Amino acid sequence: MRNTGLTDDLLETLVIALVNHSQSQVETINLNINNLGPHSAELLVELLKAKPSIKCLLLHGNNLGDKGVGILMHGLIDLLLAENAEETKTGNGEGEHSDRQRKRLQLTELDIGSNHLTNEGLKCVAMFLSMNPPLEYLGLSRNDGVDLTGWRGLFDILKDCRHISHLLLDENVLRNEGAKYFAKVLRVNRRLCKVDLDGNGIGDEGGLALCEALSSNPGWSLRYLSLDGNELSGGVKRDLDALLAENKQG
Repeated sequence: MRNTGLTDDLLETLVIALVNHSQSQVETINLNINNLGPHSAELLVELLKAKPSIKCLLLHGNNLGDKGVGILMHGLIDLLLAENAEETKTGNGEGEHSDRQRKRLQLTELDIGSNHLTNEGLKCVAMFLSMNPPLEYLGLSRNDGVDLTGWRGLFDILKDCRHISHLLLDENVLRNEGAKYFAKVLRVNRRLCKVDLDGNGIGDEGGLALCEALSSNPGWSLRYLSLDGNELSGGVKRDLDALLAENKQG
C-alpha cells in the first residue's frame, strides 16, 4: 500500500477487513508516502492488538503529526504493559509459554520519519523506547520541527536501549551540537550496528566528537555510519572510515 494515496477512511476499511475477516498472520504493513493522519494511528493500534504477528510497520511520509505519533506510541506502551501484567498473572507454566509468545508484540521495525513531528511527538517516542521494546530498526528522518532539546531527550533514552541496532536520523538538522549529543550515545551503547546521519549539516566539530566517541567505547558494535551530505573535511572523513574499518576487522 505504499504511495497509493491511502487516506484514513480507506485504511479503516482495510483494517476492519484484516481484523474481522482475515485469519492470516500479517507480518509487514507498508504505508509509506500516503495521506494518513491521527485517526490512522488509532486504527493501527487496533490492528496491532488483533495481529501481534506484525513485525514491520512503515509509516514514513504521512501526516500523523505529534497527535498521531502520540496515539501510536501510547498504544504500543499499553500493549507492552498488558503483556507484563499477563505474564505476572499467569506465571511461567510450560504449556502457557508458547501461547503467550503468540500474543506478544513482535514489532521489530518501525519507520515514522517525515511525519511533521515536534519535540512533543519525539517525547512520546522516547517514552516508548524507555520500555525497551523488541524494536530493532527505527526510522526517524526529516523532523524539521524538533530542536536540540527534543533530540537530547531521545538520545538520553537511546543510551540504554538494548535492542535497536539500526537507526535512521537523516535530514534532521542536528548540526554539530546534535552530533555531539549523539556521540554521547555511541560512547555507551553497544547494540547499535548501523546509523544513518546523512544531510544533517554536521561539520568537523561534530565529526570529531563522533570519532572520539567511537575511540572511547571498547565494546562498540557499530559497523556502518553514513554521513553523506554533511560538511566534514576529508581528514575527518578518513578518520571515521578508519575507525569503522578497524572495528569491522576486530
